[in-house]
Amino acid sequence: MQKKNNFLFFKLIYIVFFFSCINQIFCSTTQQIDSLQQLLNNLEEKEKIELLNELSYLFLDINLQEAEKNAKEASNLAKRYNDTLGLGDSYVRLGTIAQYYGDYSEAKELFLKALKIREKTKKVIPIASIYNNLGLCLASQNNLEEAKKYYNLGLKLLSNYNAVRLKGLLYNNLGDVYSFEENYPEALVNLDSSLQIWKLLSDTLEYANTLRVQGDLFFSLGNENKAESNFKKSLQLGWKNGNLKVQANAYNSMGNLYLEAKNNSLASDSLAFVYYSKANELISVFGLSNQAIIYYNLGNIYKRKKRINQANIYYQKSLEINQKLNAHYDLALINYEFGNIYKGQSKFVQAERAYLKSLVHLEKDPDLFTEAQIFHSLSSLYLEMNKNKLAFQYNKLYDEFRDSMYQNQLNAINFHRDLQEEQKEKAQLALENEKIKAENLEKAKINQRNNFIIALLLAGGLILAIMFALRQNRQKRQLAELEVQQAQLETNKAYLEIDQLLQKQEVAIANARLDEKQAIQKQIGTDLHDSLGALLATVKLYFTDAFRKLDTLTEETTKKQQKALDLLDEATQEVRRISKNIQQDEMLKLGLAEAVKSLGNTINESGQISVEVSTYGFAEKPASETDFKLYKIIQELVGNALKHSQANKLTISLTKRETILNILVEDNGIGFDVEGAADKGGSGLKNIAFRASELGGNCHFDSVRQRGTTVSIDIPIENNG
Repeated sequence: MQKKNNFLFFKLIYIVFFFSCINQIFCSTTQQIDSLQQLLNNLEEKEKIELLNELSYLFLDINLQEAEKNAKEASNLAKRYNDTLGLGDSYVRLGTIAQYYGDYSEAKELFLKALKIREKTKKVIPIASIYNNLGLCLASQNNLEEAKKYYNLGLKLLSNYNAVRLKGLLYNNLGDVYSFEENYPEALVNLDSSLQIWKLLSDTLEYANTLRVQGDLFFSLGNENKAESNFKKSLQLGWKNGNLKVQANAYNSMGNLYLEAKNNSLASDSLAFVYYSKANELISVFGLSNQAIIYYNLGNIYKRKKRINQANIYYQKSLEINQKLNAHYDLALINYEFGNIYKGQSKFVQAERAYLKSLVHLEKDPDLFTEAQIFHSLSSLYLEMNKNKLAFQYNKLYDEFRDSMYQNQLNAINFHRDLQEEQKEKAQLALENEKIKAENLEKAKINQRNNFIIALLLAGGLILAIMFALRQNRQKRQLAELEVQQAQLETNKAYLEIDQLLQKQEVAIANARLDEKQAIQKQIGTDLHDSLGALLATVKLYFTDAFRKLDTLTEETTKKQQKALDLLDEATQEVRRISKNIQQDEMLKLGLAEAVKSLGNTINESGQISVEVSTYGFAEKPASETDFKLYKIIQELVGNALKHSQANKLTISLTKRETILNILVEDNGIGFDVEGAADKGGSGLKNIAFRASELGGNCHFDSVRQRGTTVSIDIPIENNG
C-alpha cells in the first residue's frame, strides 16, 4: 500500500509538471482546471494542498468564489498537517482575493504572513514575488513611498537572478507609482525597462498592460496622440488574446482620453461614452476599486450630456463602493460632483452640504488641486446665497492654494526625455542575456525532471526507450539552439564594443577640429577688432580733418563727402559686429543664459521666425569653456531649424538643476525622418551628438513629419560645471 501511494505521489508530480509546462501552451485554463480537479479525487488530504493552491490561482480570473474556496481549503489542510510552505502559498492567494475585493488591510496582513514564512526558506524569487504583492497593496492605499520601497527591494533581491518576468512586473508597477507621483523621468525609465522585457519574452498580454500604463503617462504629459496610439495597441492585443481584463482597462483609458483631451481633434463626448459603456459591460472583471472608477466615469459623461438622473445613478453606485473601501479621496470627488449638480439646480443648502462633506474626506486623504476647486465652488455658492463674508474667506483660501500649486508646477516643468542610445543597447543585451540564462535554467529543470520520471518508469520497455530517444534528440537540438544564441550574443557584444571605439575616435577628432576652429575664430575676432577696426577709425579721422580744411565745396562734393563718412561708419560697425559674433564678448561677460537670450532677440528682430527663450536655475557669472561649447551646440541647432524646418515658431529652453543641465530646442516645422537621416550619415546630427558626448552628455532627436522637431540634450553638471 505504501509503494502504491509513493507511485501515485510521483505520478502526481509528473502530471502536475506536465500540465504546468506543456498544457499551459496547448490547453485552455478551463481544461487545466478540469484535469486537476479529477486528480484531487485520487489523492490523500496531505497531497491535496499544492493542487488546491494551484486551482485557486487558475480560478482567480474566472471565478473568484471558487478561487477563495480552494485557497481556504488549502489553508486549513496546511495548518492541519503543518505544511508551512503550502500555508504561505494559501496566504498569497487569499491576500490577492482580498485585494480584489478592496480589503487592502486584510490583504496586507495576509501578504506579511506569507512573507514571514517565505523569508525562512531564503528562496529569493518567492520572496521578491511577495514584495511585488505588498507594493500593489500599498499603492492601492495611496501609500506610495512604502510601495516603492517594496518594489525596489524586489528588484534589488533579483539583481543576480534570472527571474525576468517578475522583474518586468516590478518595473511596470514602479513606473505606475512614479507616474502617479508625477515623477515622469523615473516613470518613463521603469516602464521602458518593463516593455523591453515583455518584448523579449514575447508576452503580449503583459506588453499590452504596460502599453496602457505608458499611455496614461503620455496622457498626463499632454502627448495625447501617443497616448491614443498606446491605448489602441493595448486594446488590439487584448482582442487578439481574448483577455477581457486587458480590453476593459483599455476601454476605460480611451474613455478618459476622449472625455478630457485638450486636442480638439481627439476630444469627443460621444466616443468617451462608447468606450466607458464597453468598459461597463465588462465590469465583472474589475476589482471593486476599478468598478467604482468605471461608475464614476459614466456619471461624468452623463453629466456632460445633461442627463442628470442617469449621472446621479452612477455617482451613487460609485459612492456605495467607495464607502465600503473607505476611499476618502474618491468620496471627496463624488460629493464634489453632487455639489455641482445641486448648485446647478439652485439647491444651495444641499450643494453646501455636499461640498463640506468633500472637504471632510480630503482631510483624511489630502489633494491640493481638488481642495482648491472646492474652495472656489464654495466661494461662488456663498455669493449666490448672499453670504458675502464666507464667500470672501473661501475665495482667499482658493487664491492661496492656487499660488502654491502654480509654484509647484514651475518647479516641475523640465525633466529627462529618454535614455541614451548606448545605455539602451546595453540594457537590451543584458535583457537578452537574462532571457538566455532563464531559458537555460528552465530547460535544465525540464531535463532533470524528465530524467527523474524516466527513471521511475523504466519498466515501460519500448515506450520508455522511444521517449528516451526523443528526449535525447530534443536535448541535442536545444543545446544547438543555445550555442547559436550564445554566439549571437557574443557577436552583438563585439559589435557594440567596436561601435563604441569608433564613436570615441570620432569624438576625439571632432573635439580637435572644434578647438582648432575656436582658436582661429578668436584670432580673427581679435584682429578685426584691434587692427582693422582701429585702422578704419583712423581713416575716418583723416577724412574728416581733410574735408574740414577745404575752403569751398560744391553741393555735390559735400554729399559725396558725407556718403564716404557714412560708409566708413557702417564699415566700422560691421567689423565690430563680426568681431562680437566671433569672440562672443557678450557671452563671456554675462554667461550662457544671457547669450542665448541675446541670440533669440537677434533672430526675432529679423521678423522671419518667432523665437521664445526660457531659462531656469542660472546665476549671472562669466561663461566657462563648457558654456562656450554649449553655445556652439545651440547655435548649430538653431541654424538647422532656420535652414531646414520651415517653421514659424522656435522654442529654446535651458534648465539647470543640481546635477543636470537640459537643453531643449523645439520647432513646429515640417519634421524629418530621424532614423533615415542617421542611416544616411547626416553630419549635422552626428556633429551635435559628438559635441554633447564630449561633455559627458547625451542627445535625443524626436521628429514626426509635419509635426515639428524636438531635440533634448542632457549634460552632467558635476563634471562640467
